[in-house]
Amino acid sequence: MTPQEDRPLTLREELQSLAGQDATLAHMLKMNRPLNQETYLAMQYPDCVPARLSAEQLSAIPAPLRSKLPQAPDRSNFQTQEEFEEAMGYWHSHVGRIKGMADRAKKKAV
Repeated sequence: MTPQEDRPLTLREELQSLAGQDATLAHMLKMNRPLNQETYLAMQYPDCVPARLSAEQLSAIPAPLRSKLPQAPDRSNFQTQEEFEEAMGYWHSHVGRIKGMADRAKKKAV
């Protein structure tokens, strides 16, 4: 396997593959909205997000957005490269490690 094939998909890449099946998701990506569950729900229910979602409503949320783990830091949110690298290092040591183990477990299961 080449390093390129072994690289996990970014959230944006994952969601772009699903966007053809979900108009709300396609609109989120087109408008460069934050890629998280809160934004998706706010766009799906513009008048008022239900306080409690039914199982059907929850299952309609794209799987990559249902994750409770925070996304990797985005470079555009930091003033300096040093701040970004520090945040990315923290994310990798905590969240990235968990996501990596989960991805490996999923690949072994398939």
